[in-house]
Amino acid sequence: MLRAIADTHTLIWYLFRDNRLSKAAGAAIEEAAAAGDQVGFSSVSLAEIIYLIEKGRINAATLDRLLTAIDQKDAVLAEVPFDRHIALPSEQWTNPKCRTFRIELSPPQPFISSCR
Repeated sequence: MLRAIADTHTLIWYLFRDNRLSKAAGAAIEEAAAAGDQVGFSSVSLAEIIYLIEKGRINAATLDRLLTAIDQKDAVLAEVPFDRHIALPSEQWTNPKCRTFRIELSPPQPFISSCR
């Protein structure tokens, strides 16, 4: 089950165990992993990571780490399309500064229900 959506900074900080990742965000990812669930990230994050690498703003190994992480069996991170079904319910975000959001993927469409 897809438990949450993470933005690009969350991915980078999680992959490198960076102390800028909040305890709540780290715990949300670890809880998902422990439950056998996944944390999604927008496919746009791949393009953003490549751009940041090209500009020398992040570690050049970031893309390889991410691709290795998502290619693992039972990977906690999963690439998902960031489409209108995820973007439009943004008015439900309780804290727009939060880096991960709990979502439910029940019919008729996914929605973000609470910030972790």
